[in-house]
Amino acid sequence: MFKKIKSEAFVALAAIVISICALFVSFYEARIMRTQQKASVWPYVQLGQHYDHEGFMYKAQNRGVGPAMIESVVLTFDGVEQRSFAELMDSVLGEGHGLGYSNTRVSGINHQVLPKDYDKFAIAMNWDDEGRVREFTKHVGRIGFEVIYSSILGDCWVLTDEKDPEPCDCPEESDLRTQFEF
Repeated sequence: MFKKIKSEAFVALAAIVISICALFVSFYEARIMRTQQKASVWPYVQLGQHYDHEGFMYKAQNRGVGPAMIESVVLTFDGVEQRSFAELMDSVLGEGHGLGYSNTRVSGINHQVLPKDYDKFAIAMNWDDEGRVREFTKHVGRIGFEVIYSSILGDCWVLTDEKDPEPCDCPEESDLRTQFEF
């Protein structure tokens, strides 16, 4: 009888060890699946300048594999936050610059969802005979931007004019600074 108790205790202990191992394996597999889910919806937003025979533009692109939800857009000129495209134009060229919606096109991205392979202009300006757009392009290096975007799983990244996107904490509504309205 004593040998039978030892073998039953050994079997019970082995069952407990195997159950614990199975639990760790299932946690590990769940972690791998979560990583795969994040990779399958990862957005990668880029903002860049583009010049061609028609004019100048800032392009917004989503080169990731999932949609990007734009949480925040902040533009600055010489470190001063700009509230709108009109304010930016006044800051760069001075009031009465003469550029308007006849030779500029604006496509807002703030609080929008950029689908995978999104590649459109945010601001486009046609070359003009007076050279005002060329004057604007001389000051592009003084324009800074910060874009915070998120994936559909709630992970956030911050993109600035100085760096590629980096992971960040998602902003709370109360944390949002002056938003640039296109």
